Amino acid sequence: MAATLYWPGQYYFYPIGNTSAVSLTRDIPPEASANLLLLPCGDPRNVLFTLFNEPPSMRRLLDFTCCDFDPGVIARNALLFTMIMDDVPQHIIWKIFFDMYLDPEALSQLLVQCRKIIAYSRTLQDWLDSPYGSIIRVGTAFTLSELRRMWTRYALSAAQRSIVSRRMLDEDRKRVLSQTMDDKSFVYSSGRSAGPLSFEATGPMSKQFHHYWQTGTTSLGGLDPGSTYANPTFLYSRRGETFRVHYGTDPLTPFHFAAFFGNRREQRQAEPTIPELVAVAQTQFLGWCRAFRDRISVASGSVIIRFILGDALSVAQALANRTKGRISTMGVAQWTCQPLELEATEYEDRAAPTAFNVVDTSNLSDHVGLLNILLATIPLLSTTKSWSGVLYTEFLLPHQTLDSTTLSLTSLSPFPMDPSTLAVFLGLCPVGALSGFVTASDVHELLQISRSRASTKHIRQSRQTITWKQPSDGDCQGFLPQPVEPPHSRTYNPEHLASFFYHVYHRLFASENPLHLTRHKHDDKFEEALARSSSAPYTRETFVKFLCLVRERHRFTEYEWTEVMRRFLDQQQAVLISQPYHPDRASHQDLSAQLHRYGLYTYPIYLEPLQATIGPLSHWRSLPALVRVYLTVPPEHFAVLRDNDHTPPLHAVVRGRDKFENSYQCLDAAFGTVVVSGTIAEPGVSIREAEGGLLAANSGSTPLIISFVVPTWNLVRVVEDPDDIIIELCLKPTPYTAAKFMRTLGLRLSIFAAPLSDTTHVHVVPERCLPSSLPPAPIRRTDHDGECTHIGEQTSLHADINPEAMSVVSFTARLLIHDADCKMSFANGAFPTVTQLSPYRQRVTLATRNQDLVYPLPVSGGQQRVRLARKSGYIEIIIPAAMQFPKVWGLELNPFPVVRARNTSLPWNMHRVFLDRLPAVNTSPDRALWLHTLINFQMSKRERERKDETMQTGKINTLSLVKDTIREIVARFSGTQGGPCARVFALTNKEKNRQDIFLFVSELRYDLDSHTIVCDGFVLPASEQPAARSALASIFAEGIVDISVTSDEMGLWRQFIPALAERCRAGWNHREACEHKTGSSDAQESETSAADPLCSCGRGVNVEGMERNKLWRPLAPFVTRVALSPLFAVSYLEPVIDADQPSSTRTSTKSLRSSPSSGTPPTNVGSSINARCGRCSKEGEALRRCSRCKVVAYCSETCQKADWKIHKLTCTV
Repeated sequence: MAATLYWPGQYYFYPIGNTSAVSLTRDIPPEASANLLLLPCGDPRNVLFTLFNEPPSMRRLLDFTCCDFDPGVIARNALLFTMIMDDVPQHIIWKIFFDMYLDPEALSQLLVQCRKIIAYSRTLQDWLDSPYGSIIRVGTAFTLSELRRMWTRYALSAAQRSIVSRRMLDEDRKRVLSQTMDDKSFVYSSGRSAGPLSFEATGPMSKQFHHYWQTGTTSLGGLDPGSTYANPTFLYSRRGETFRVHYGTDPLTPFHFAAFFGNRREQRQAEPTIPELVAVAQTQFLGWCRAFRDRISVASGSVIIRFILGDALSVAQALANRTKGRISTMGVAQWTCQPLELEATEYEDRAAPTAFNVVDTSNLSDHVGLLNILLATIPLLSTTKSWSGVLYTEFLLPHQTLDSTTLSLTSLSPFPMDPSTLAVFLGLCPVGALSGFVTASDVHELLQISRSRASTKHIRQSRQTITWKQPSDGDCQGFLPQPVEPPHSRTYNPEHLASFFYHVYHRLFASENPLHLTRHKHDDKFEEALARSSSAPYTRETFVKFLCLVRERHRFTEYEWTEVMRRFLDQQQAVLISQPYHPDRASHQDLSAQLHRYGLYTYPIYLEPLQATIGPLSHWRSLPALVRVYLTVPPEHFAVLRDNDHTPPLHAVVRGRDKFENSYQCLDAAFGTVVVSGTIAEPGVSIREAEGGLLAANSGSTPLIISFVVPTWNLVRVVEDPDDIIIELCLKPTPYTAAKFMRTLGLRLSIFAAPLSDTTHVHVVPERCLPSSLPPAPIRRTDHDGECTHIGEQTSLHADINPEAMSVVSFTARLLIHDADCKMSFANGAFPTVTQLSPYRQRVTLATRNQDLVYPLPVSGGQQRVRLARKSGYIEIIIPAAMQFPKVWGLELNPFPVVRARNTSLPWNMHRVFLDRLPAVNTSPDRALWLHTLINFQMSKRERERKDETMQTGKINTLSLVKDTIREIVARFSGTQGGPCARVFALTNKEKNRQDIFLFVSELRYDLDSHTIVCDGFVLPASEQPAARSALASIFAEGIVDISVTSDEMGLWRQFIPALAERCRAGWNHREACEHKTGSSDAQESETSAADPLCSCGRGVNVEGMERNKLWRPLAPFVTRVALSPLFAVSYLEPVIDADQPSSTRTSTKSLRSSPSSGTPPTNVGSSINARCGRCSKEGEALRRCSRCKVVAYCSETCQKADWKIHKLTCTV
């Protein structure tokens, strides 16, 4: 396995999601059907919320594939969908899915529903023929059998084991309460559901959380103990019949509470009650379920939900193998040998998807590592459409990604390499790393972390979602021909490439080196580094799979690849020779075996003839290069692990007495017995898994079988006598395992060892190499014939890599001249001209011909060097890569690209919103402190520090100016800066004294799943002003806010506005005569002109917000609806919060431009802050406000001083 194998000790069941729901279609066009993979799925909140966010008229096909390795999760999800389809009363569905205890009515309905679906699940065909089979599909026969098994257990528990189940739930729930919970503590994960209102929500949400765990229900006071029953859906999981629910489970976490806390009416209103909070969640849940029910009723066949039982990496590999036509040999999950076999009737006869437009991986990166996720999902991303291939990864464990001074990768970064090399080698890049901004906010997460570090209660989680796309997808120019992929025949300096691989390798396994910890010995990252060293997710197979994907995506010749690998291994060997005790020495044979197994490189010793004179291998007809070793571990030897809840990492060791010792981390494991087959000359082995699978770990009577791949020569050449070769299962040596187990297991942390000659415990069989197929890298289908080829052909692209920084420095593009006229002109001394058309594209002009050169990353136009080979007839351009932000802004030419193809379009780096589903914000000034904080933390620490310099020198960053204008618009609309609220804004080019753009803001709305706000507005461009002159005169008389902008900023706004229109497009499509398609749009003209940046396709559509206003109504036919929201700094690229330099954050409310709209922040805030101390949350009337901001109150001078380190971030004069 590519992921580290951990002992299955403590196990947590997640029946309910631990983060709020998100829309999975936020990055695909509204009219396009999509295949979506949830890897893993968790509960169905994201599926339901995605359908809820679809406009009612939407009829596109959404095909969801949901995988999870716990049958309890999938069984609950399928049960929920069937209840919705059967119109089970909503309050009953809520109880069955969210409450740990059920009343008789709910229990009876659960029993009825389980019996019904059990009857339909005897066979796959029975299920397909059932009322549910057209919507709910099953990907494997094993999945259906496990679903049926779980539903049967639910039914039996409800009908026959109610007393036993109740006792089990009571005891285990109370045990969790006593071990992990303090009923007075704050639970930040619950407050997270309120997003920017999380500070206000944490207290009330924590009370609800404690109430839920104390009573087992969401009802106030719980139910009568004499009439309640245990909910069996909480008692059955992968670990059998036992209560394993995670201690952080909260039934309200999947829902959104920003609107509830933000819109509470009275400033001093009492803290919300538990029934109020539950009612909010139930109302949302009702809306989600109705949306699903309405969708499948009105648009039959527009929703398919598929379930596959298996862990994420196994399911991904099985889907990839199906795409490549290979037979999958993967198991369903670690600790089982049950094969994952996709059902032929689904994936052949019914063409179930194996390529996906959207892949969501939840926070799996925290557990199996980001690189493992990328390697598993990249082959699954669809490449058939220009907008396809969106990957979402999420972290709940906080990471320091970049050094705040050098902006280079830190040792604790989850990124395995620089984003530029990820993009070049793997074809995906974080969107924020290119854009320099994101439209989803994590400001509340950063402030919570900062606050916790200043207190004694350190928050261990911080949610951060990263969107990944293919970089060149953002190379868009209206409806002009789409760009093709840059040439896959890229070249690299072999020495640099080998050195780059070397640095990636050592970065992945740096935590194995004890010296890694000394780097953080004296800083605040030591504990984090210590934890990372004990939970390293990667094995040598991870690195080898990375090399495989690089080789598949690039057309290396056999000679080129062998040369690179030889140099890489030479560097490895040099380190091992110079450092005899380097920890990688023990794993070198593991690496070499995996390289040979995957067909990437074969050591010469593997090709030499082998012969065993004694021992089990001496009888074989021939000795292969690799063998698989099976070690049977008697149950009494892992009793020390079985008797506690620890989950230490495991590895196998092969050692010759006083000769060698090699470690192998790529382990497969299962509980059962070995079944020997074949002959003594051609042996074979299979595993008969114990009944109950993983449950046998605690039985004390079932052996453990592990297997791993070993180079054959290691067993027959170094030591002749097999009695002297020891096969051993050990705990992987880490600070954690040494502290916990060295006293009982000894220095070697050995669980069990047996000599190679022990045929009872050790079995060896030949291991075949994996099928080696190197198909051409996929070429993206384009909707138009894209490139000009009038001069010749872009034959190759050379990427210059900085190995130490693991980043791309520059590209060298070669243009071979084919055109006869160009050849003659070039030979006679003509000089080509080079201009940059887009961040990814340059145009070469020679004589009267043009040729476009395409790059995989943004490049810095104007900094190129040109080489002319007149005799050989080619042109070379050497140009720096424009990464990474903020060192250089790669998308400066087009920061807000819109992907357009035929009638489909969407913004590339801003998520879409369905405005009519978003609740409006109560913008009364006394409720808007949270809004004041949100909009003022758009900028990073770097941007805030440059504000004073900007106003003194006049050197203005245009992106910062756009952020500042957005801040001005939101602040003036909401009144957070004092003075009257404004609703109409004019962007005036101060250099030309011309009002180019009018913005009418009808509502400020909560963008719930992105934890931000969005202005529901309408744009009137200058080109429409003459026709609307009389109506504008009346509006001018009422007053507008005039915002002066520079010509450069106006140019950005002209690129920005089409993206704002696209991100909320609903109810209209681009026509064939669209100005963007025909090239007649004014948007194609100068960026700083007064021309219309918008096409006319959406003009006058969905403008009810204009029509409701009597003054605005005459302008409704001339405006286009837009969704304007803050642009936030990318917290994994540069620091946003800096608690040590308060002055840099206090200037965040200062405008970058002189404006009469400047004002002061609100003097009153929300009820809970007025009613509670800002430090200790003590309630009372005798609270005194901060003398500076007059906003936050404290119960004492001690609390005020203690809170200053956090409060100073938002305290303003």
